[in-house]
Amino acid sequence: QETENKLFQLKQGTDSLPIFTTKFEYILYKANSQNWPDINKISSFRNSLNSTLYSRLV
Repeated sequence: QETENKLFQLKQGTDSLPIFTTKFEYILYKANSQNWPDINKISSFRNSLNSTLYSRLV
């Protein structure tokens, strides 16, 4: 549960996308998220991106 909370609180901030993705994937792994639906993982990732990058995805 604690690791899941870290995942949901994670924000990209000023990290580059490759660095942030590595952090995100590590915490995702620690949260035992292998059985989570992909849409949940994608949603969590998108919501943690900084606003500049997120706006480019929309």
